[in-house]
Amino acid sequence: MSFRPQDEPPLPEELETADLLLGKADALIRRHRGGDDIDDLPVLTDVVELPGTPAAAGPPPVAGAEPDATNAAGTALEARIAERIIELDASIQRSVEEWLADELPQIISREFDTMTDRIRIQALAHMRATLIPEISGCIAQMLDELPQDIRD
Repeated sequence: MSFRPQDEPPLPEELETADLLLGKADALIRRHRGGDDIDDLPVLTDVVELPGTPAAAGPPPVAGAEPDATNAAGTALEARIAERIIELDASIQRSVEEWLADELPQIISREFDTMTDRIRIQALAHMRATLIPEISGCIAQMLDELPQDIRD
């Protein structure tokens, strides 16, 4: 589930799916780190049936393999997958942080430039509407107080 401000357009379906998958990967990482209890994610050894596919009977038993050896191989695989997901998570975090470090100052600078221009335009318009008439009134009053021979 992704949360976006009301004024943002909806994401394309592929991005929504990617957000959902990233959320599940994040939940899996938290589970292996000992974080939140998340009941909506299957454990890596669970059989997950896809909609429209027949139920799988499970992996065929390995001839001559003991249950402990199978469990150890599954645990090792789970550990490798968890490590890879943690590496991916760290890589994504580094990429986001680098992007923010490079791009955010430029974005902020452009926004400040836009805001500065808007404030300058509004200040000039307000000055023309209020200050200039006041100054003109003061000058007119001063001229009216001058003796008649100086005004001519």
